[in-house]
Amino acid sequence: MSQESGIIERTFPTIVAVWRGDIALSRMLWLYMFVGFVGLAIPINFVRVLGFQPSGIPWVLYSVGLVCYACFVCVGTWKSADKLQGSLFVKIMVKLTILLIYIIMSAGFLSGVISATQ
Repeated sequence: MSQESGIIERTFPTIVAVWRGDIALSRMLWLYMFVGFVGLAIPINFVRVLGFQPSGIPWVLYSVGLVCYACFVCVGTWKSADKLQGSLFVKIMVKLTILLIYIIMSAGFLSGVISATQ
């Protein structure tokens, strides 16, 4: 292990544990995916419900951050599912859910690109 990775592990142990899938699958699903992702997605949906169409640099930064968070947590959740001892059904359902999340994010990205070019 290099000195830099040791510093990262000591400074950000939870982030490293999430990335490696070292956190229990139930905690990954409920805390990091559901609460984290939904908690980050609620503000923008609230703004849209009020009738505003977000745009500009803050919107782009928020969207990129949300996608980066979702990808990061999905990778960690996938790895956590691989480490799960037990139900094959649970592993398959978690991985299908993650694939669905990536499909939805990709569709949203393509929709945004198409609407931006029109």
